Amino acid sequence: MVVRDGCVDNYSVCIMVKGLCNIGKVEEGKKLIEDMWGKRCVPDVVFYNTLIVGYSTKGDVERANELFKKMKMKGFLPTFKTNGAMINGFCKKGDFSAIDRLLKEMKEMGISVNTHLHNIILDAHFKHGFEVNVTDTIKQMVESGQEPDIVTYNTLISGLCRDGKVQKAGQLLERAKKRGLVPNKISYTPLIQGYCRMVEYMVALDLLIEMSERGHKPDVVSFGALVHGLVAMGEVDAALTIRHRMFERGVLPDAGIYNVLMNGLCKKGKLSAAKVLLGEMLDQSVPPDAFVYATLVDGFTRDGNLLEAKKLFDVMIGKGMDTGIVGYNAMIKGFCKFGSINEALFCVTRMIEAHLTPDEFTYSTIIDGYIKQHDIGRALRMFGQMVKMKTQA
Repeated sequence: MVVRDGCVDNYSVCIMVKGLCNIGKVEEGKKLIEDMWGKRCVPDVVFYNTLIVGYSTKGDVERANELFKKMKMKGFLPTFKTNGAMINGFCKKGDFSAIDRLLKEMKEMGISVNTHLHNIILDAHFKHGFEVNVTDTIKQMVESGQEPDIVTYNTLISGLCRDGKVQKAGQLLERAKKRGLVPNKISYTPLIQGYCRMVEYMVALDLLIEMSERGHKPDVVSFGALVHGLVAMGEVDAALTIRHRMFERGVLPDAGIYNVLMNGLCKKGKLSAAKVLLGEMLDQSVPPDAFVYATLVDGFTRDGNLLEAKKLFDVMIGKGMDTGIVGYNAMIKGFCKFGSINEALFCVTRMIEAHLTPDEFTYSTIIDGYIKQHDIGRALRMFGQMVKMKTQA
């Protein structure tokens, strides 16, 4: 390090540059160094590393690579940190030929690739859609002197689940446990979601229980996948039990979970229970979305209870809640089902007053209502309005 009398030294300048890079102002950091070079400090590998890390983190791999080449031309040898930053940048870009070239250079320079860097490269392969041979990957890491850690296995498990190879991912979890590694929430969550997609809900439930027993609190995503799956199977009561488990573990269901549960209850004709869930949702300060309201309104109208559907809809509007276009459409569908076309048209007016534009479903529902009343003239006029609306869109 070079320090000049009465001037700022390399270390101080580097601290300032690092601070600028950390907040994404890499260009300002580069300008600061350029202003200082030859005046108050002398460039060294630390400056290059700081800027290369800054550009790579920002996703500007081209500029990082320019500096990388420039530093080698000036005789500075890239360190592990330099190569690591460049590999990280190339991973984001998906440039695996550049990564292979750097790994070869590192090997020639005697710089070892640690487990963390292996994990970054592995994750990038999955994210960019490349096939990963699990056995070869672990073997190569061990041969290079790096022991795969739980992050390695988590990356492999997540990638395999994303590719639909859930059973293979499950086997990998068992392999990690046999190696003495301790699975965490990140190990279990993609497997729980994967088994739910495969309609293997009991396996997913076993994993959720195992995850809890290991002291890892399942999150709303893990519980949500299981609730969705059980409701899809028609096991609404079992899904409601999962909801109780969520409360026991301090995990609050989100609007998506409530909507799925209410939808399942409505399909089974358990509308009172669905309405109780809406009350619980409001008590828990979980803001219902438009689909929650639409589910309940549609449920009551399907059950033949238009009065209850209208009452719920009016309460929602009266409280200033956003029912969205799906909420209005559900109510319009209910009115048309019971032959209350004038009520349906009034609902359309309220929709427009709420700055919502009637869509094709809105018009089609009213057209169908007119046809059922044998009012072909009004049905044709409404059809004309729909065509005009689509033309202007």
